[in-house]
Amino acid sequence: MLFSGVSIKNCGGFTHIVDSTKNIATMEGLENIRKYYSTFINSISKIVKSYGGKVLKNIGDYILFYFPKTSDINDSNSFEKAIECCFKILDERYKINDELARQYLPPFNYKMSLDYGVLDLALVGDYSQTDLFGSTLNLCSKINNSLSLSIPNEIIIGDNFYRILKSFPSIVKDFNLSNREYKIIDNYDSNIIDTN
Repeated sequence: MLFSGVSIKNCGGFTHIVDSTKNIATMEGLENIRKYYSTFINSISKIVKSYGGKVLKNIGDYILFYFPKTSDINDSNSFEKAIECCFKILDERYKINDELARQYLPPFNYKMSLDYGVLDLALVGDYSQTDLFGSTLNLCSKINNSLSLSIPNEIIIGDNFYRILKSFPSIVKDFNLSNREYKIIDNYDSNIIDTN
């Protein structure tokens, strides 16, 4: 791995399956486990890409993604697409769970976190692949792994991302931020500072 020395400001986050280890323990055969994870990876990746995001990698039952166009802090459309993407992931879960049920597979419940900040670029492997690092993604990971900060099927956003969303009146109005399923996490001490 080689750090490129390049940093970008972007919105990035994680989605992961709640209780996937417990869920796959009840499955018979590797084929069902493969179906379960491929359904998760393919469905989330498709949604993220359709909203202008990029899936950076999957890590078992986690998917790390970011939204390159959010590097322009004045582009309200890119931020709207980022939060809209997360709500779409939650909404699509019902259809996906219906399909999983038809295949006798357990349903998906997600934990999702999203924030905005500095991301450091690194080159991995033969230096043809990009990876991202930094406190923004560390916070998102911490949120997703915390039992006290996140509950299934809720979007948790960092304070930086929240402040940007609130700066765009159209996003506040369109997403009725005060009545949606989200929590705001302080970026410095990971305390909940606002909930719906």
